[in-house]
Amino acid sequence: MSLLILLKKQKMVRHIIAVTCILLNLTSCSSTEEKKIIKIEKKVMYQPLEKVVPTKKLTIDVSGMTCEHACGGSIRMALKETNAVERVSFDFETDRKTNKAFIAYDDKKISEKEIVTIIEKINDKQFTTGKAAVTSITE
Repeated sequence: MSLLILLKKQKMVRHIIAVTCILLNLTSCSSTEEKKIIKIEKKVMYQPLEKVVPTKKLTIDVSGMTCEHACGGSIRMALKETNAVERVSFDFETDRKTNKAFIAYDDKKISEKEIVTIIEKINDKQFTTGKAAVTSITE
């Protein structure tokens, strides 16, 4: 078997393993036995994101999170793709109805309202937001 064919097979196996891991993470996040259709999108990023210098911190209640890893990861990824959010962290507890998200962002690039809209559109409107507070970040 040629080296090129062997390398192509290895690459295909790695892709299969990666997709399987993603599906396992997404399905293990569910707290019910209800079946859901999960959309997976492949995104290719050619340019590194530019460094974001946060000027504001948004603390916001988020409902609909069943786990921190996959749910929090989908929120983090969607917000960081805006290239206006520097950091997203959570105060998460399993089985708690409402959790808190802490989002450091540049208010010259994105508004609180835009952040809320992004969160509430993720996973076919899985998440809802509640009480929010914005504070300035001083250097």
